[in-house]
Amino acid sequence: MQPPDLQLAFLQLLLDSLEPYLLSKEMFWPLEPGAGLPGEMPARLSLGILAFTLDGLASQESHLPVAPRRELLRLKRLWETHQTNWRAAVERKSTQESRARLSLWSAYLDELDEAEAAREDYPHEVRQRVMIARLSGWSGEGPEAGRNAERTRSLDARLKGRFETGPFVWEFALEQVYPGSEFWFLYGRPSSRAAAYLA
Repeated sequence: MQPPDLQLAFLQLLLDSLEPYLLSKEMFWPLEPGAGLPGEMPARLSLGILAFTLDGLASQESHLPVAPRRELLRLKRLWETHQTNWRAAVERKSTQESRARLSLWSAYLDELDEAEAAREDYPHEVRQRVMIARLSGWSGEGPEAGRNAERTRSLDARLKGRFETGPFVWEFALEQVYPGSEFWFLYGRPSSRAAAYLA
């Protein structure tokens, strides 16, 4: 996880680009190369990346000094303002990105069925499922959002068929942001194909 000051700078950069992104047809918005992109942050904007950045900062919020905590509060309020002002655009982008990330997540589950080595990539690949969860909360209740929800349930059932409950797969600090009741897929890993077959 990147230090809070870099995450705050990145969040500001995302929010600075949010309005033109929401009004565009692009699903992933390239950030300006000269925009002072901090650290090794993604070079593009999407609502899933925004959600992931907010979650990373939320996991550190209680330990932040006063000034960075105030800055985080300011940025969260700015995001809430964008959500209010551009509600339909946020719902549309969230729904579109959910569909794209569901395809990526489904492709990874296919890979799990085909290659044991794919199990090692699970902590990285499961970010897709986390973003799907966050995006679903912003997607509204339209027909496409409903189809995304149904596909999510189908893929979850597929994963549960070979899932072994275990320790949280990411850094300890993030555990408070992702409770097991909702983010069960972060508390364990897929079993091997042999174990799934024997079960």
